[in-house]
Amino acid sequence: FSLIAEHSGGVPLNALPPRADSIPVARIKGSVDKANQLTPSFLPRARKAQAPRFRAIMRAMSRGETLPPIDVYYLNREYYVIDGHHRVAAALANDVKYLDAMVQECLLPEKKPADHLANVRLRFERRTSLNRLDFTEPASYARALAEIQEYRPCQRQHTPEITTRQAARRWYREVFVPIAEPLDLGAAALAFPGRTVSDLYFVVRDRQAALAQERCTPVTADEAIEDLAKSHPRPLTARVIRPLQRHARRAIWRMTGGPPAL
Repeated sequence: FSLIAEHSGGVPLNALPPRADSIPVARIKGSVDKANQLTPSFLPRARKAQAPRFRAIMRAMSRGETLPPIDVYYLNREYYVIDGHHRVAAALANDVKYLDAMVQECLLPEKKPADHLANVRLRFERRTSLNRLDFTEPASYARALAEIQEYRPCQRQHTPEITTRQAARRWYREVFVPIAEPLDLGAAALAFPGRTVSDLYFVVRDRQAALAQERCTPVTADEAIEDLAKSHPRPLTARVIRPLQRHARRAIWRMTGGPPAL
């Protein structure tokens, strides 16, 4: 895929200062300006696997040599290669999962609401390093950041010099995931169409606050989820199939460090 072809205005995008990162190869979608010269596996169309540069990089990878970082644009949670197409091709051929990269994050011209949402999400990710949240409303990112900032002072007892990014990762692991993990996605899709699991996190939070005010006593997230389930009963298939899917999902999350883009 070509970045220029997908964004017909060329690349007059506002690029933030580049940062070094290790990026997932699976999310490298295309090239900034060479897509028509490459195969889907990023090999040059003319020589393919016989290209001298590609073969040299393959040999270097097989010897375990450290290669220079590639240069990429980051846009809408996908990466487009500026420089380093042969290294991406070699990574794909060797089933390498991550590549070092200099990442230039791009802000979209805000011509429609989706562009504004993408820019808000990018700023949130840049500040917190959390890229697994997927809210459908821009205000939810500000609300999540506010929760992280409230959570950060609590962590200073154990880590006095804790940064916003460190606090964000702990908040995600210790606050967000325990609430998101038990959610029945099948029932939630019926009860809250168009909402992501990230959105449902705040649905649970709001129900938790409402119940606490109503009962004049603290309410746990599990109690709020149970109350929501009573308000939105699950179909019969969900009662049988969804728990099995949920257990499988929990096992995957524990192995990968949490849910992907929720």
